[in-house]
Amino acid sequence: MHRESANAIVASGSVPPLVALLQSGDAGVQQDAAAALRNLAATSDVSPSAIGDAHGTSALVALLSSPCDEVKLAAAGALRTLAGHRVLVTGLLAEGASSALVVLAESPSASRELRAEARGALILLAPPAASSDQSSPRSISAEHDA
Repeated sequence: MHRESANAIVASGSVPPLVALLQSGDAGVQQDAAAALRNLAATSDVSPSAIGDAHGTSALVALLSSPCDEVKLAAAGALRTLAGHRVLVTGLLAEGASSALVVLAESPSASRELRAEARGALILLAPPAASSDQSSPRSISAEHDA
């Protein structure tokens, strides 16, 4: 997805309906909505804030306790992307993201991919070492996913 397209999607008001889909009773719909929000957060200049404003972060945190592993994976991936935006970290921490992600990261029954997404999000939720830029996304190296 191109940045211009993602920004246009956000400007059209599509974030709140996507967040509402996170609360549907259908695991496939929840998974797709979480993936769409992750893609928007990764490519749009304004979507991380729009997702936070629409209470998408709290809905994604709630999905971390879904009985469906694919939903948990999609939610953890979206939270990992959102955690790279320092402006959302305080809210994510207040919503209990770190404790829910720790449970997944340490779960022997969780897939390797889910544990890696959870660990990646946790690393990004940690305080920055010496960064004063609160708006730019941080990235995580692939070595943390091994």
